[in-house]
Amino acid sequence: MSKKQAGDFLLDAATDLEDGKLRSSYIANIIKAAKSWLKFNGKKPDVEIKFARETGKYAQEKPPTNNELRHILDAADIRQKVAISLMAFTGFRDQTLGNYKGVDGLKIADFPEMTLNDGRVEFRKTPTIVRCRSPVSKVGYEYQSFLNEEGCEYLKAYLEDRMRPKARKVKREGRWIQEQVQGEALIPNSPIVTPKQLDIGSHIRTTNIGDIIRKAIVKAGFRWRPYVCRRYFATRMLRAEDDRLITTQYTKFWMGHMGEILLRYTLGKGLDPDDLERMRNAYQRVDEAHLSTRGRKEIPQDKIVSTLRNEWLRMAGYTDEEVAKLGDLSALTQEKIQELVRQKTAQLIGLSGKGRQKVVSMTELSQVIGEGWEFVTTIPNNQAIVRLPS
Repeated sequence: MSKKQAGDFLLDAATDLEDGKLRSSYIANIIKAAKSWLKFNGKKPDVEIKFARETGKYAQEKPPTNNELRHILDAADIRQKVAISLMAFTGFRDQTLGNYKGVDGLKIADFPEMTLNDGRVEFRKTPTIVRCRSPVSKVGYEYQSFLNEEGCEYLKAYLEDRMRPKARKVKREGRWIQEQVQGEALIPNSPIVTPKQLDIGSHIRTTNIGDIIRKAIVKAGFRWRPYVCRRYFATRMLRAEDDRLITTQYTKFWMGHMGEILLRYTLGKGLDPDDLERMRNAYQRVDEAHLSTRGRKEIPQDKIVSTLRNEWLRMAGYTDEEVAKLGDLSALTQEKIQELVRQKTAQLIGLSGKGRQKVVSMTELSQVIGEGWEFVTTIPNNQAIVRLPS
């Protein structure tokens, strides 16, 4: 083929696949692979193919409601419950639980607040921290989320069951007999989800995570993809943002999307304890109001307003002491809050002119960080403030 013929071939292939009612993202992956192969052979086609978002049989697929997810969890076995929880309650992708080849995935060590002693599993705090390490993160960065009390109960039951001795049937001298098998000795490097009950030390593959979740979904009477579990988390977070329980930045961070908090986390190699507890409290509010499939508590409106305004002011650059001096934030008008944010922004920009700090665009941020500047905060108009190291 010439480059022109190769381009025509891809266009024809895309049309045939669309006629087959396949999803646009599925077709795009096929075309991407074909383009890569043609490029490798020196015949990269100069053709761009646009796909309609609504193409495919899953275009109208909706995420489950609280009650529908409850039905799925009720139909699931304990291992399926854990897999579903780690997508629906933390926002993790399926590849985080187990990668494509099944050689890495979520480990015991990724739950730093979980302890295992004498066959018992305990959590020092709930919601508990869950880390997504960079090797199993789609974005290539480490980040973290939380698992709520409901998910922790499933995980506790599953891990304790793996540590208990098991009886299994084996054939000896032509006869089937039962023998006791020692429980699994879990260590920090042990996988959270294994392919089978007695697959000690083996990580599960991404495709098998999808398989076990799909079985529970079908058993509950639905015909959804396993990915709806992550969509459940995303839609719950959107509702929490509408109710002013959290900010968009928290949602982005927990789902592994690039934003200010992920930038701070990756550049600073973690979050300070105060930020971490504020984040945990925010997650707890969302869990009680939207996330958990169990009974939910009503949160007073003034507390919601005060909490969200506190987050706005802190993201604008105010310290805890400065926010405390403002008194009851829910009693302030929206105009007053906006004025306070503008004042702090002007103050930070003013400080940037004193030699040790400066304002840069977000596109320049990576370059100046590489030159030795330290990230301070983001400000409006897609800009950030950086400073020279102390």
